Amino acid sequence: DAPSVSGPGGFDAAGWGDLQVPCSWEVAGVGSKPVYLNERYPFKLDPPRVPTDERNEVGSYQVSFTLPARWIGRRSYLVLDGLGSAATVWIDGAEVGYSQDSRLPAEFEVTKLVSAEGMSASEHVLSVQVVRYSDGSYLEDQDQWWLSGIQRHCFLYSKPARLAIRDFAVSTTVPPSGATADFSLDVALAGSIVDAAATDTAAAAKAFSESGLAVRASLHGPFRLGRQQDLEAPLPACSE
Repeated sequence: DAPSVSGPGGFDAAGWGDLQVPCSWEVAGVGSKPVYLNERYPFKLDPPRVPTDERNEVGSYQVSFTLPARWIGRRSYLVLDGLGSAATVWIDGAEVGYSQDSRLPAEFEVTKLVSAEGMSASEHVLSVQVVRYSDGSYLEDQDQWWLSGIQRHCFLYSKPARLAIRDFAVSTTVPPSGATADFSLDVALAGSIVDAAATDTAAAAKAFSESGLAVRASLHGPFRLGRQQDLEAPLPACSE
């Protein structure tokens, strides 16, 4: 039976061994052997249900961590780059979220659990429980090795609390000649340092100045990329 999370200490990990991650538990010699299939599923087809017997193994992980004191008051994020095939995540016994995709990262904001204003840089417990097969496994069948566990790196990072880059997208358009390319960068911000309804640019500039934030470099597009001799004019310099 899989262990359950109980209280701030997470799993009762007494007697547990150590396993280096990232690593599929089959490769580490834990549980079943690695399975390779090129056209069949490793379990009986009965979508969306998956095996509930011993074939659908569960891996439970736990580790303690302490954030740098300078992160307190900032936004903190937990990233799990690859989990096979699905997992539930807890910090200090509180459920953070669930992820189901063996090939994509899972990212959770954990600010309120680890770095909210007024908290101290104390030790926290990260608990992760991974199931070998989920209903998402029906979408992942292909010519592959079926491997389970925390298969890619895990890490924490922080952002400023008031204003930070939330997402960005890069696109390029290349003409048939291939000599040059048009480059576009779209950036989405999260948060604000001024009242969203404010229209007074002078007040907005003053709020930005008092925030302690600064623009280190500024580029204004559109941009054209290519060999210097293929461009109609020299590229503009980036000023600090």
